[in-house]
Amino acid sequence: MLYFLPEDLLNKLLINLQQKWQVFVPLLQTGGDILLEELPEKGKYREDCLNRLSPGSKAVNAQTIIPPKEVFFPQSEVMFKYSSDSQNPDQLKIDSLKDQAQKTNKPGPRLLFGIKPCDFHALKITDNFFKNGFEDFYYLNKSGNSMAIVFGCPTPPEPLSCFCSSTETGPMLNKNSGHKFDVQFIAEEDGYIVETGSEKGEKFISDNSAFFKEPSDMEPLEKRAELIKSNALKNIKLSVPFNSAVESMRNKDSGSAAGGAGSSEVENTKDLYKSIAGRCIYCGACLYVCPTCTCFNVYDNSSLRCGTSAITGGERVRVWDGCVFSGYTREASGHNPRAKADMRAARRYEHKLKYDVPVYGRSSCVGCGRCLTACPVDTGMSVFIRGITENNEK
Repeated sequence: MLYFLPEDLLNKLLINLQQKWQVFVPLLQTGGDILLEELPEKGKYREDCLNRLSPGSKAVNAQTIIPPKEVFFPQSEVMFKYSSDSQNPDQLKIDSLKDQAQKTNKPGPRLLFGIKPCDFHALKITDNFFKNGFEDFYYLNKSGNSMAIVFGCPTPPEPLSCFCSSTETGPMLNKNSGHKFDVQFIAEEDGYIVETGSEKGEKFISDNSAFFKEPSDMEPLEKRAELIKSNALKNIKLSVPFNSAVESMRNKDSGSAAGGAGSSEVENTKDLYKSIAGRCIYCGACLYVCPTCTCFNVYDNSSLRCGTSAITGGERVRVWDGCVFSGYTREASGHNPRAKADMRAARRYEHKLKYDVPVYGRSSCVGCGRCLTACPVDTGMSVFIRGITENNEK
């Protein structure tokens, strides 16, 4: 179904949603970056944030520099705390996972309002990762009962980097293309065309029916929505042979990822890995801005009793990590199965385009282009895709 939300009701809708949800919206920061942050509950700051969320605002149309996964999978989070037992100093007491979650998490489900179509697809992949084989309490405790309100992209947020049309993840969600979503907003000059894609989406509209108008004649609204979607697709300037790259990776015996000899068919690909590894400065920017990267490390931050090695307390912390870092695969013995930079480059690209496909049913690259935007040496997924397909044509 299609509905219409007048521009002057958007702020009132967001305020009303705060009664039920923790509402996260794209907010413009000092310096111009856009981050997905929780909308303040009240006060002048909330008014200031709301004033920057009009259909033509930078916050609405730009891409968040850090992907929405951070709402459920923070860059750094305390998993639990521990302390010495006053009755038995040699024993440590550990806060239960449930108790720790109750202390750190606010009540109520989380609403991600205004995320991009590519990020919506990315969240499905991260959800799958944290449920696959082992259910990750910390992620699922935050993502449970959450909902995403998607804002379609009439123009690409990063024209030189976005290639969502190649990955079929944008620039608008489309039910005819098999996209499963709840609610999508499509910006017009005086408001939003609001499209529902599920029963959950229809319930969202019903629960907030005071803000949405259902037209008596649906046909003009449908035509306007289709025209905007069609023009949005034409506005994507960066196109890469994505499906050809995925097929090529699937058909190759890429021994380089494991450090093996490989066949003659992958020599060009190995050369490409070496070229990328030679340019990479290993800053990790591509990993941290990627909406589907889920590598992490865990460490203990402990306090010691003065003058002794006895632990008095501390906390276990989970932080983002990255597979291109030399220490990521280094074992306790000191051996590193991916000691060479080109092996680690292979690991990253082969996971995105090859090994993740049978796990998630699609590549874990969603064409957001953040890796290219963030890279100081202009190496992103689209560059690799063009490189591997051009090599195959030689």
